[in-house]
Amino acid sequence: MTHFLVVGAPPPPILCKVGASVASELLLTGNFIYADRALRVGLVSDVVPDTKLDEAARKMALDMLSNSPKGLLMTKEQLKASLDGQTLNAALTAEDALQVTCLNDPECKEYSRRATKRFSKKGKTESKL
Repeated sequence: MTHFLVVGAPPPPILCKVGASVASELLLTGNFIYADRALRVGLVSDVVPDTKLDEAARKMALDMLSNSPKGLLMTKEQLKASLDGQTLNAALTAEDALQVTCLNDPECKEYSRRATKRFSKKGKTESKL
């Protein structure tokens, strides 16, 4: 079965995601957007068949849980601030402060060490996203 989304997001976050043209079309028409197009325009990060949905969600959750809880929290706060209209300068300043915090935090250091080891074993040098 092909799934689709009904767009009901407030304008600023959807504008950041898909740009003015697509956001305007979706918000002003109230039309549905099918999964393949939502993926293509960057509204979603992945599309999987119904039969693989639980497996994909579980894998994503486990990937998140393999990271530092503090790092996840800080990243989530930074993402939210960016969506709330934080300026680029403010975002870069906050990111610098977060990096310093992580560099001085034993938990973050340990998770970073493990992540580096995990990626080097897989031959990866960058995020899969």
